[in-house]
Amino acid sequence: MKEFIFGTFVYEYQLIKQDRKTLSLTVTPDLHIVLKCPIQTDNERIENFLQKKWFWLEKQLSFFKKYQRKTYEKEYVSGEGYLYLGRQYKLIVRRGKEESVSLTRGLLAIYTAKEVANSRHNKKLIDSWF
Repeated sequence: MKEFIFGTFVYEYQLIKQDRKTLSLTVTPDLHIVLKCPIQTDNERIENFLQKKWFWLEKQLSFFKKYQRKTYEKEYVSGEGYLYLGRQYKLIVRRGKEESVSLTRGLLAIYTAKEVANSRHNKKLIDSWF
């Protein structure tokens, strides 16, 4: 991976040298930048090309960033959704005398003798139940 710096922006791109006559710049939906160029292309020509294409490059990256899926870390607290056997279940964490996990009426319930907000312990209970 090579690096292109333009002002305050820093981009990493993959450089592919091949038997061709022109330079080509591609942005993939997973935000990878690919630059294809002729085998004998020097670094100055590549740098000039990237500077000319900077605005287009930024526009493409911002377009694809809109459609990136956001992932969140599970916190193991009441209200979170969990997939189990292809169905979505709402997590409920309650205090109980015994530690157990149950699945009833669309709810995944954790009964814990420790703090309800103890996410590390709640994770252990769910993992052992799965």
